[in-house]
Amino acid sequence: MNIFSVVLAAAGVVDILLALAAFKKKNSPAVLAFTGLMLSCAVYSIGYGIELSSQNLSGMLIAAKIQYLGIPFIPTFWILLSFEFTGFNFRNKKIFYGFLFAYSVVLSASALTTEYHHLFYKDFSVDYSRIIPLFSFHRGPIYNVDMIYKNLALFTCTVLFARSLFKIQPYYRKQTFLMLLGSIIPWITYIIYLLEINPWGLDLTSFALTVSALVFIYGLFNLQLFKIIPVARSSVFDGMKDAVIVFDTENQIIDFNPAALETIEKLSRESIGRPACAVLDDYPDLLKFVSASRKEEFELSIVKNGKSMYFSCRLSPVIRKKTTIGKTVVINNITKHIELLNQLEKLASTDSLTGINNRRNFIELCKRELSKAKRYSRPSSLIFMDIDHFKNVNDRFGHDAGDAALKNIVNLCLGSIRGSDIMGRLGGEEFALFLPDTDIKEAIILAEKLRCKIEANQIEYSSYNIAMTSSFGVFGTRHVNQFDIDLFLKKADLALYIAKENGRNRVET
Repeated sequence: MNIFSVVLAAAGVVDILLALAAFKKKNSPAVLAFTGLMLSCAVYSIGYGIELSSQNLSGMLIAAKIQYLGIPFIPTFWILLSFEFTGFNFRNKKIFYGFLFAYSVVLSASALTTEYHHLFYKDFSVDYSRIIPLFSFHRGPIYNVDMIYKNLALFTCTVLFARSLFKIQPYYRKQTFLMLLGSIIPWITYIIYLLEINPWGLDLTSFALTVSALVFIYGLFNLQLFKIIPVARSSVFDGMKDAVIVFDTENQIIDFNPAALETIEKLSRESIGRPACAVLDDYPDLLKFVSASRKEEFELSIVKNGKSMYFSCRLSPVIRKKTTIGKTVVINNITKHIELLNQLEKLASTDSLTGINNRRNFIELCKRELSKAKRYSRPSSLIFMDIDHFKNVNDRFGHDAGDAALKNIVNLCLGSIRGSDIMGRLGGEEFALFLPDTDIKEAIILAEKLRCKIEANQIEYSSYNIAMTSSFGVFGTRHVNQFDIDLFLKKADLALYIAKENGRNRVET
C-alpha cells in the first residue's frame, strides 16, 4: 500500500456514498445519471488504487480490468447527466442513449479480454523506473477509439454546461458552474495523461475525479444540487401560461417568463434590474398591488387593442432561510371566464327573444330606481303595455310571425325612450316601461306616442303586412313615498284593464 492507493480507495468510498446520497433524491433522470457516474468513478478509483499497490504484471492487469468495469461508463453517464441537467433534447434521444451504453459494454468486454486479441492493450509490462511500479502498455486501435470518444464526451458536456451557464437565471448559476467545473477538471488531467507530460507517469484523471466528487459534495449538500434542476425551472417557469414577474425586496424586476411579455406591454429584457414604477406605470392598480409585502389577490382590467382583458393577480413573498428575499406576482388571464360569467348573467337577466330585461331583472332594476326616487323625492311612472289580440297573429300567420312582430314592436319602443328608462317583457305579449324622473303627464304623452307608432307601423313578414295595435295602462306619482314596484305594477295593470274594457288601442291611467 502507498499514499496514492489510500487516497484512491478513500475516493472510491466517497463516490459510493455520494451516489447513495444523490439516489435518495431520485426525482429526475439527471439524478439517476449522476448516481451511475459516481458508481463508475468509484470502480475506477478503487481499481486504479489496486493497480498502484500491485508489484507484478498479473496483479496490475487484473486491476486494469477492474477499472474497465467502470471507466467505459464514465463518459456515457456524463453525457446523460449533461443532457438531462441542461434540458438538451433531440429526436430519438433514447435510441442514442442505448447506443452509448452498448458501446460502453463492448469497450468493457474488449478491455477484459485484451490479452486474447491485443486490440485494447498490447505489449504491456511493468515500468519500474517511476516513483512506484506502474502498468505500461502500448495503445491498441480500440483504445485509440475510446480516447477520441472520451474527449468528445467531455467536450460536449463542457459546452452544454457552459452554454446553460449564460442562459439560466443568476440564482441557478452556482449549480451549473459546479457541474461545469466538475467536467473541466478531469478533462484537463486526462489530456495531460494522454500527452505523457506528467513526470510521475501517473494517471491523474482518477485523482481529478476525486476533486470533482468533492465539488459535487458541496453542490449536493450546500446548494441543493438536484432539488431544483435549472432545466426544470426553465421548463416549468418559461412554459407557464400564466404571466409571472419576480421582484426583489426593493421592487426591482429580476425575472419574468415569456407569458409576462405578452401581458405587460412595456416589459422587455431591458426591464431586468429596473424598478417596478418605471415599467408598470401604465398599470397603477398593479403597481399598488406589487408594493404590498403580504400575500394578496386582486383582479386587474387591461384594455389591449380596444378589447378589455381581465386578470387575476396573486402576490407571494419569496422566502429563503426564513428571510424574505423578494416576491412573485402571478397574473392569470381570466378574460374568457369573465366573458362567460357576463354571458350567463345576460342570459339570466334578459328576454331571449327580444333582448330586453326579463321580468325578474326588470323588477330588480325598478327597485333600485324607486329607492333613489324616495331618497331624492323624485317623480316616477310606469307604463304597462299589452299587444291587442296577439293570439290571432299567431293563429293566422304562425308563431314565427308573432315573434317577428314582438321584436319589431320592442325596437319601436326602444327608439322612442331615454337611456335611463327601463323596459322589460313581463310575459307573453305584455311589456312594461319604468320611467325615472317622469310624472304621469309626461308618461301619458310617451304612451300615446308609442300607441300611435305601433298603430301606424305595419310589420312585413313573408308576403304579409301585419297591422297591430296596443293598449296602455299608466300609473305615476310625483312623490314615491312608500310606494313599491308591486304597487306600481298593480296600479298600471288596473289602468290597462280599463283600456281593454273601453275598446283597446288606447291609453288609460
